[in-house]
Amino acid sequence: MELVPCSLDQLSAATYSFARGELLTSPLPDCPRATVLLVAFDGAAGNTHQDIGTFAFMKAMIVAGLEAWRPEALILDLRRLRYSWGDEMHDTLAAADGWCRRAFPTAVVVSDLNRVGLTSLVVREMGRDPQDLLFDSIDEAVSALDQQQYRSKP
Repeated sequence: MELVPCSLDQLSAATYSFARGELLTSPLPDCPRATVLLVAFDGAAGNTHQDIGTFAFMKAMIVAGLEAWRPEALILDLRRLRYSWGDEMHDTLAAADGWCRRAFPTAVVVSDLNRVGLTSLVVREMGRDPQDLLFDSIDEAVSALDQQQYRSKP
């Protein structure tokens, strides 16, 4: 068998970055704070030949960040990602759910580059209210996650 080198960079021209922070509330009574992982993406995702690999690339980077830092919540910063359609984005937005095998506190920050497409995806493919998942700023996303954590406390 001949092995051919491969790299995740071959899937997409998109770039990513990670950042961490703390929420004000925690779902765990013995843990005073909950960490949040922010994963930001820049580039394009869609069902074109050029951009289709970005969905798998994004999911891989999200799961890598979750494994590395084990946060209690996730923010996907997609403000610099062009997206108009492609059902595979559902798997990308739900990557944390698959990682922990349950609904994972997640918020998505959007912009004019993707708001229409992501809103349609959330409503039609995910059956969710966009106001529960999509936000215009990181501060709004953090506030929403804080509220999710507060409501989930025992």
